[in-house]
Amino acid sequence: MYSLALNRLSVPRIELTYLACRIAFLETQERIVLARQFPETPQEGFGYLTEVPFLREVSPEVQLDLLARTWERCSTDNTPPFSMLEESILFAACERAVWCFGCEEPDVIERHLVSGPVSLAARSRNEWQTLLWMFQFEVSPMADFLLLDELADMSPEEAEYARTDWGLAREQTDPMFDVLSEWRSSPGMYDRLAGLLTRDEIQTVRELSHH
Repeated sequence: MYSLALNRLSVPRIELTYLACRIAFLETQERIVLARQFPETPQEGFGYLTEVPFLREVSPEVQLDLLARTWERCSTDNTPPFSMLEESILFAACERAVWCFGCEEPDVIERHLVSGPVSLAARSRNEWQTLLWMFQFEVSPMADFLLLDELADMSPEEAEYARTDWGLAREQTDPMFDVLSEWRSSPGMYDRLAGLLTRDEIQTVRELSHH
């Protein structure tokens, strides 16, 4: 249903991917900057991935890296199916972008939309929110990754039984567990940001990573 709606509105998936990933990236980056300016502020537990309970403890720097990886994949092949990890990242990015459209001041949203490398059609906040919700459902209609947080409190035997009962294969869920042990962004992150951020914005990310 939502796929047909997106097609009828002639909104390319890549535009919505760009919009969600760009807003989620910049918003999370700004939170990192604020946390570093004020040492008493918690240095983790924030960023767009807090929209997915199982991934809420992923470090903000790794969140940016994961977003860059997903953007690179989508910018070359934006057609489902996506991996569970990619689904969770796009789901969270859409959630954060929708939240920003509802809460941020107009000039903040304008900066995200106008200053980037892609020109988007002029639409109202409500239109963008609706399109992002449609895209989110298209990417992950089941949102199975939202079940994973329940596994944390189970014994290994119980978790394996629940995983099987939910129809979740290990090759789907293992990458979700793997990112929990990552603490730093990868050296290739900057190259993956082409098309999502401007050259000056990418340089700012480099400088942030070296502090």
